[in-house]
Formats: sequence, C-alpha cells, structure tokens
Amino acid sequence: MGDDASMYMTALGGATKAYGSYEAGQTNARLARYNASVEQMQSNYAIQAGKSQEAVEDLKARRIAGSLSASQAGQGVVVGAGTGAAVAKSSENMTEMDKLMIDINASRKAFGYQVHAFDYGMRAEEDERRGTMGALTSLMDTGTRLTDMERRRAAATGEDYQKKQRDYDPLVDKAPANEESDFLTFGGGNYLPTR
Repeated sequence: MGDDASMYMTALGGATKAYGSYEAGQTNARLARYNASVEQMQSNYAIQAGKSQEAVEDLKARRIAGSLSASQAGQGVVVGAGTGAAVAKSSENMTEMDKLMIDINASRKAFGYQVHAFDYGMRAEEDERRGTMGALTSLMDTGTRLTDMERRRAAATGEDYQKKQRDYDPLVDKAPANEESDFLTFGGGNYLPTR
C-alpha cells in the first residue's frame, strides 16, 4: 500500500509540475503579447504625435509668413517680389525642413516601438515553447521515476518485471514463439532485448 501511495503521489506531483510549467509558459506568452500590443500602440501614437507637431509647425510658419508679409508691406516692400520673396521663400524652406525633421524623429521613435513589439512577439512564441517543453519534460521525468519505482518494487518482491511488462502492456506483442528469442516486438517489427 505504501508503495502504491508513493507512486500515486509521484504521478500527481509530476502532473502538477507539468501543468504548472505549461501554464507558466502560457501566462508569460500572454504577458509578452500584451506588451507587444502596448508597443504597437506607442508606435502608432508616435506617428500621430509627429503629424500633430507638423501641423503645429505649419500653423506657426503661416503665422510667421503672415507677420513677415504685413511687416514688409508696412515698410513699402513689394510682397512676393525681390528681397521680400527671397525672405518668404527662405522661411518656407526652413519650415519644410523643420517638418521633415519632425517626421523623421517620429518615424525613428515609431520604428523603435515596432522593434520592441516584434521582440515581445518572439518572446511570446518562445515562452509557449518553453512551457510546452517543460510540461513534456516533467511528464517524461515522472514516467521514468514511476518505472524505476515499479522495477525496484518488483525486485524487492521477487516479481519478474519483464514478464509483467509482456503480460500487461497492450502495445507490446510477444516475439515469435521460439526458444532462442528473447526479444519483444513493437508494432512495426522493431525488436528490443528483454534481458
């Protein structure tokens, strides 16, 4: 009875550990996906903020151009010709350069967020794989421990463990009845020694 309880507890512990590994992987993957979505939103926000800054810069440029035109006209300078036109064109070019720099900076910032979002996406996939592999490893380890416990129990009681396996394992076919054969046959004809 004590051996059976020990085996049941080992099996329960292994199953619990496998479930915990799997769930930890899934939870970490969900967190990484959430972080990726936040980074993607930040990227979109960076682009929108850049466009807003460009619009503000454009409004400032129009106000400056209007003030410049009014000042030139008040001084008797012909607006749109000669030096007045050159000053207006220079101001317009500077505004376009400022807007371009704002756009470049916003794009760089957005790209940084997109790189982080991609990284979090890759982490999510890796976390899922780790969780699954951790669960499978726990199950295999538990199976190995249970088999070892059963072999030790059989050895302690004098049972023939290999005979018990041949008699009770539905996946194992007995080798052809032959006095010289000490092999087990598995479905496709693979032979494993029984000694």
